[in-house]
Amino acid sequence: MPEASAARAEPPGGAERLREAVKAVAAPIAVEAGQTVVHQGDAGVALYVVGSGALDVVVDAGADVRLPVARLGPGTHFGEMSLLTGTPVSADVVACEPTVLYAAGEDEFRRLVERDPELLGYLAGELAVRLQRTNERLAVQQQHQAALGRLIASPRGCPLKADLPSLARSTFATDAAADDRPVLITGEEGVGKRALARHIHSLSRRADRALLVVDCASLTAEEARQQLFGDAEPTRVTRFAERLGFLQAADGGTLVLADVDRLPPEVQADLADFAATPHSPGSTRVSVRLIATAACSLAELKDRGALHPSLADALGGGHVTSVAPLRKRRRDIMPLAEHLLQWTAQRRGQPAKGVGESARRELQGYDFPFGNAAELQRVVELAASLAEGEAVSAEHLFFGPTGAEAPQIDLLRRPWAERAALEGRLLGWLKAVVAIGFAGIVVACLLAPQLPVGRFANLLVWGVWWPGLIASLLLLGRAWCAVCPLSSGAEAVQRACGRNRAPSDRLSQLGPALALVGFVGIVWVEEATGMTHHPVRTALLLISLALAAVLVGWLYQRHAWCRYLCPLGAMGGVFAVTSALRISARREVCAASCTGHECYKGTDTSQGCPMFNHALHLTNGQHCKLCLRCLQDCPHRSPRLVLQPPLRDMWRSNLLSPDLVPLAVVIGALVLLLAATRTASLGMPGGSLWFAVGCVAIAAFGLALVGLLAYRRQSDGSRDVAWAARVAYAYAPAAGALLLAFRLHDLPGLSSLSLGLSAPGGSLLDLSLLQLAQGLVVLLGGAMTLWALWQVARLRFEGDVLKTGAAWIGLGSVAVGCLVLALSWLR
Repeated sequence: MPEASAARAEPPGGAERLREAVKAVAAPIAVEAGQTVVHQGDAGVALYVVGSGALDVVVDAGADVRLPVARLGPGTHFGEMSLLTGTPVSADVVACEPTVLYAAGEDEFRRLVERDPELLGYLAGELAVRLQRTNERLAVQQQHQAALGRLIASPRGCPLKADLPSLARSTFATDAAADDRPVLITGEEGVGKRALARHIHSLSRRADRALLVVDCASLTAEEARQQLFGDAEPTRVTRFAERLGFLQAADGGTLVLADVDRLPPEVQADLADFAATPHSPGSTRVSVRLIATAACSLAELKDRGALHPSLADALGGGHVTSVAPLRKRRRDIMPLAEHLLQWTAQRRGQPAKGVGESARRELQGYDFPFGNAAELQRVVELAASLAEGEAVSAEHLFFGPTGAEAPQIDLLRRPWAERAALEGRLLGWLKAVVAIGFAGIVVACLLAPQLPVGRFANLLVWGVWWPGLIASLLLLGRAWCAVCPLSSGAEAVQRACGRNRAPSDRLSQLGPALALVGFVGIVWVEEATGMTHHPVRTALLLISLALAAVLVGWLYQRHAWCRYLCPLGAMGGVFAVTSALRISARREVCAASCTGHECYKGTDTSQGCPMFNHALHLTNGQHCKLCLRCLQDCPHRSPRLVLQPPLRDMWRSNLLSPDLVPLAVVIGALVLLLAATRTASLGMPGGSLWFAVGCVAIAAFGLALVGLLAYRRQSDGSRDVAWAARVAYAYAPAAGALLLAFRLHDLPGLSSLSLGLSAPGGSLLDLSLLQLAQGLVVLLGGAMTLWALWQVARLRFEGDVLKTGAAWIGLGSVAVGCLVLALSWLR
């Protein structure tokens, strides 16, 4: 293999005699830059001596990879190995600048060594040293090339679907692929900037050459220039160098510089110099198409000084485009989701799954704020893993961030607490006690309505359990649902003879409306029939709810009643946003260990989460009943029961359910109606009729909201449901406090007790405990609502004090006015 003989100490006179001998028998040969003198694999025909100029020795390593291994300067020689051994030439020798050579053919070479035998000994020693050094350098170059090669044409995610509606309407990719000018693609994280760059490359004349994607944000300032240029100057980046960079590795192809604004300014200036230097055919300079991406527009990058002026001018003189986020191109969501499902199935060697109607609505209605297409890919890949049928449904879709959770207190950090949660005995005993108590209450109210035991059972329902349920939902979320006798009965029937059907799309679609109607119906029946004073009617209501839960449990798998249809569970979902207690998974454990998704799918002995949740994606407790089934099923013990500041989910969680927003509004309206009716019924005829009309009107209004949200989730326009949902939920503490204050009327003896303060001149204070309790409850609920509204407004207006204050005063005035009015009516 050729090697520069000047690189070692020569035997006295050996190299000089060889050069002079060759020059004496050969005429000078002029070689132009870029011309190949000998080709790898050809038979050797001459011994060459370099008179002037320089050449590179290049090895073809296959797979379109060429490794430069030596630089030959004046006085060096090559070609003797093939002449001496009869083997083919082992490398290409290419002139990197105008060069003059002297060539001794095979016959002349034989006569030279016959006349001077010492030349043969010199050449043998030279070849031994040359072979050792070349092998060492070749190994180093191959290692470096392999490191670069791992980045070539290796996209991190799914290839872009080329027939997306947004691409079909745009000619940018085709126009950009028509020439080699630089390209700048801007847009939010995950919108598909790199995918668009790959699409441009696939349409260009460079499609069959290398595509190299470099994450500029991962390059330190010290290594950025060396990684990009190797040891070459920006204006003279040749394909052969002692140390290669990304530009040499991408020779002939495309180099994608992701987050180009993260490069140091001096490296950006070097890139601008490289882009400004034209490539001439036949030269050894690399030919690379530059495509850059950034999160901000070119104008914003210039204003911030994030781009060097010369690089900004170079990119601005090429092709520039901005990729819109998914929330502004909703027509792309379904084609992209279906494409991702097919790609995921091909990668896993599984049949491709379809997209159910409920999943379609959820996907089209979500804004994908945590990564756009990247978040969509995460959602779809997880859904494909969770779905056991031929299509994914809404139950398999889990959105949200993948970052770390805010600080929380782990209530299971003690071994005894975790052991108790895993065993589930305490929860099992509580469920048994509650079920026995429920059955006893129903029997007493139904069989002994006139006896003290029947009246006492009825009092427990309306005077103790109902206010206690509201208070527990506001403080502990849906903890009651974990021991609710309705779900326990449904689960028992399901295990015994259940049909075990998967919830249909129709059930999940109609669930919010049915739960809303059910809640309004319960309130109307309760007030219209005077249920608080008629034990039999109370028993019939409880039996009706139990039968409905059992029927749904018999038909569908898991706790479909609790998840979709239970009116009390839906109310719990509204109030759960105020809770300080919820389930939270340790994301680092899930990322490192989870492969089976047992928290959702279950195990051989468990159906999985009864509420169709994935512990990792629980960002609030609206649809979690705190049963700890996920902890028991997870082999890695990732889910935890945590304590957090109350109300925090209201502004931290980005996945508050819009389906429950209508019920949140209805609860507030019903409480005002209850308070007004109770006051009006004292002196206004037909109070029951007006109450019935009011319930129907509120239910119709709530159903209209359900339909409006469903329609907007299927529309193609951008929407901001999150802001409206947060405001609606911010009123939940006040509505819950009013509902609790209203129910305190049914607590026996509370209204008959009072606090009094007298003086010689008369009474200074005469306040019943009922009024005191109602005032304190409403005051606490109002304070929670005002605090939540402030946080929601601050988040919405990004800390703008004037806008935040104006929004808070307006929204808070509505809350305070309703509280004062309702409290005056309750008295």
